[in-house]
Amino acid sequence: RSAWPGATAGGPVLSVPSSAIVEVDGAPCVYVQRHPEAFDLKRVKTGRRNEASVEILEGLQEGQRIVVKGGARMPRK
Repeated sequence: RSAWPGATAGGPVLSVPSSAIVEVDGAPCVYVQRHPEAFDLKRVKTGRRNEASVEILEGLQEGQRIVVKGGARMPRK
């Protein structure tokens, strides 16, 4: 799935499903698809959140393909 823009009263925001956030050493991260069989773990800065989604302030760009389920089981290098 791709990261997508949303909107709030303050303007547009970038958000991802809350299931896409993986905590690594206490920091929020997301797995980003580099090519069909390779993923990179990227640290992100998060903002507001609700049950369904998390606002991404830094570390991810609109349209990047991310892992939304099972990220906690992905191998880490």
